[in-house]
Amino acid sequence: MSLFGNDSDGFGFTGNVNAPTYAAALAIEAVAGLVANFTVLAITLYQRNSFKQSSTIFFTSLLLANLIMVIYILITSITIGTEEWIVGSTHEEKTATCAFFAYMSWNSYMTMSMTIAAISFDRFLFIVKPHLHKSFMKPQVALFVTIGIWLLSGVINTTPFYGLGEYGYASYFGLCSSLLDRKGSNIAYLFIHAVIFMSIYASIFITSLWTFCFTRRFMQSQSEIARNSVYVSKRKRLFGIFGTMLLAYAIALSPTYINSIVGVFYDIPLEVFVISCIVYNSITIINPIIQSYFRPEIKIVYKTIYTIIKTKIRRQ
Repeated sequence: MSLFGNDSDGFGFTGNVNAPTYAAALAIEAVAGLVANFTVLAITLYQRNSFKQSSTIFFTSLLLANLIMVIYILITSITIGTEEWIVGSTHEEKTATCAFFAYMSWNSYMTMSMTIAAISFDRFLFIVKPHLHKSFMKPQVALFVTIGIWLLSGVINTTPFYGLGEYGYASYFGLCSSLLDRKGSNIAYLFIHAVIFMSIYASIFITSLWTFCFTRRFMQSQSEIARNSVYVSKRKRLFGIFGTMLLAYAIALSPTYINSIVGVFYDIPLEVFVISCIVYNSITIINPIIQSYFRPEIKIVYKTIYTIIKTKIRRQ
């Protein structure tokens, strides 16, 4: 059986797990992710002055990508709960909507990865070449890079719509995704995506390694750098928001990648896939939490709200 098999005769869920429990877990993640990302996004838009920093634009892009993924998770939880893909009345409509939501998920994931790479490069400039970062990485440049990332990811993931790869309903797993069977076009699609993601991860690794090589220099010249930057953490100056975020992504994505590799040679129990899927989706919750903890403009709003609530309680 292929990693993501397809039921060509219909859109029914054929997996041998408890569908209501599976759906409930995804629904909880979707609701939590929706609340977390929308809250941080609303605060970010409220604190408009923070957009003068390039990092804010990149982190906002991550929040938007998370929200798209959350919508996909929510729709998937509903369809798994009903044990069939219900978006659409005819077979053609279901095929079209399923392909669209599969495109949404892959586009969101690639956008997240590319944005993490952009943040890694932005952090690299900030620490290794602070003066170059100050003169070059303007908000307009960050916005241009962000728009480029969304457009590039959007174009790359359209290939299944014209023959290179295939989007469809993976009946055994109960979701719409890219179908990774042994068709020639699907193998080519998988190879292209593997090259793209390996390039993204390589750029993250190189810029991160280079950054850590300049740790001492950064510590010595820190007084020359703006102290309110999101990349500077009081407790862990170099690890900070990016290191925590990168660690969270690695933990969340590792089970999925391990299953993908092992699934090429062995059949994977559906329970294992469900667990890895839930762990993978957790990044949509963890990411805004990390941003809330490290971004000064977000913490200020939380502290203000906490103070107001605390004052009202005391008055009562």
